[in-house]
Amino acid sequence: MKCHGYLPADLDALCIQATIEANKSGRGMDQLVPKDFLEAMKTIRVSALRQSTSVQKIDPVYWSDIGGLENVKVDFHKHNDNRYGPPGTGKTLLAKAVATESEANFMAVSIPDLIKGEVGESEKAISKIFRMANRCSPCIVFLDELEAIFGARESSGGLGKQLISQLLLELDDCVKGVVILAATNHPEAIDSSILRPGKCCRLDRLVYVPPPTFEERIMILEILKQSTKFSENIDLRTVSNLTNNFTGADMKALVRKAGLLALKANRTQIEAQDFFTASSEVQPSVNQFGLLRYEQFR
Repeated sequence: MKCHGYLPADLDALCIQATIEANKSGRGMDQLVPKDFLEAMKTIRVSALRQSTSVQKIDPVYWSDIGGLENVKVDFHKHNDNRYGPPGTGKTLLAKAVATESEANFMAVSIPDLIKGEVGESEKAISKIFRMANRCSPCIVFLDELEAIFGARESSGGLGKQLISQLLLELDDCVKGVVILAATNHPEAIDSSILRPGKCCRLDRLVYVPPPTFEERIMILEILKQSTKFSENIDLRTVSNLTNNFTGADMKALVRKAGLLALKANRTQIEAQDFFTASSEVQPSVNQFGLLRYEQFR
């Protein structure tokens, strides 16, 4: 069930690597256990995926690694989605978590990969991506910054219109097991035909990914605390009070800045004073007016 897209040669390589894992643990090749295969899978990249640079072997991201956004997580269990919201709120992280939790392959489509100089090559690039996704299903196809080349037809040039038409064809021809996720900071700029209800893979459901609430910022700090040493005297609720309108990325930047201040003071852990100083230097990436724009679209 975990060998999505594996060819016979890939299964052969998997068994060989599992044997190596068993030997490392002091067991012979006649004493393989499930753990050996799971460890071997971390080093195997199947043949079909090697043909595309867009298919990534991502580091595991679990729901528990994402602070807050509980309502958004529930929505992702149900539909193909176009998620939107301010930069740094965790849209890409959520896409990776979907791939990890569903044990699916993950294909992140880079916008530059779709822009080709020769006539017709951009359309072929889109077709190749979806053909690869169908072959490697179950697969998550993640289109980041969707508005960059799939904006409204009225404002798109000839190439933009052709790419939109090709994307619609591919979305309607997706096989079962291919999930399309897209992210954008400007939902109002995306061509309406992509968002219109249609066949199974149209992006007909929008999910707003908001900046974290007060309680969610505390949850983010708890997660960041696992990889950065905080003083036991730090009250996370106090720190959260300093971070109104901060996104998840802003919270990470705050902790990084506080850590640098602690290092400059020759301390091995972050103190409360570091957070107070850092909060005066790290500002939220989106102000209240920007947040209102997203709320109005919602």
